[in-house]
Amino acid sequence: MKLEEHSIPALDLLIFNDKKNQLHHLRVPTDYIRDKLDQFHIRNDDKKKSVSLELSSDKINLFQDIRPGSGRMPFAQFLVSTITIGNES
Repeated sequence: MKLEEHSIPALDLLIFNDKKNQLHHLRVPTDYIRDKLDQFHIRNDDKKKSVSLELSSDKINLFQDIRPGSGRMPFAQFLVSTITIGNES
């Protein structure tokens, strides 16, 4: 998906925290990424560029991009839902 395509209002991210068996759904407006593009880690793969994210699952900086070379952008404000996956007995 290209960020220049204005028909896509948001990106849905699913993030699994294996320490807590939780699945998080974040809905990030594409405008947020587009407006702050210079603060993200950009990968140059052959003919295309892509944003690379590493979102923290630590409570102190939950859903913050912690990738080296990034602007440590927060994503917690885009949390839609969290479900805990339990063991069925």
